[in-house]
Amino acid sequence: MRHVEHSVSSSPKRLSKIGLGTWQFGSREWGYGSEYADQGAAQVVRRALELGITVFDTAEAYGFGRSERILGAALAAGTFQEVYLTTKIMPVLPVAAVVEQRAVASASRLGVRHLDLYQVHQPNPLVRDRWTMPGMRALRTVGLVGDVGVSNYSLQRW
Repeated sequence: MRHVEHSVSSSPKRLSKIGLGTWQFGSREWGYGSEYADQGAAQVVRRALELGITVFDTAEAYGFGRSERILGAALAAGTFQEVYLTTKIMPVLPVAAVVEQRAVASASRLGVRHLDLYQVHQPNPLVRDRWTMPGMRALRTVGLVGDVGVSNYSLQRW
């Protein structure tokens, strides 16, 4: 779980101080197996909701998209309106058109029409953010993405 210390969000949703990170959902390196992906992950999500968790974090890189599919299935029971859903693009080639395409793919895997927060997972050392952020702006303009962010950036890169 991740602690959210401060958040500036355009979302009217309540953000819990603790969020559930789902890196282990569908990732083979954790060794949980298919039973965990099929049943355990959904139980974890249900329990998190019972405890008041509203922030759920995933990424296209987690389990090569399986984490997004598993989290989407676990939340499919009408809870999308209650949760603040965040995912991240792996910045292999984070130019605007790719950013837009990857966000659509993530939303599809999650089974949603809106991502509350879409982040660049880590900086690309060869592609500057000025090539990435126009794609983020376009996603906000069409309403697919609410908030935009970055993850694993150094202060210098900021």
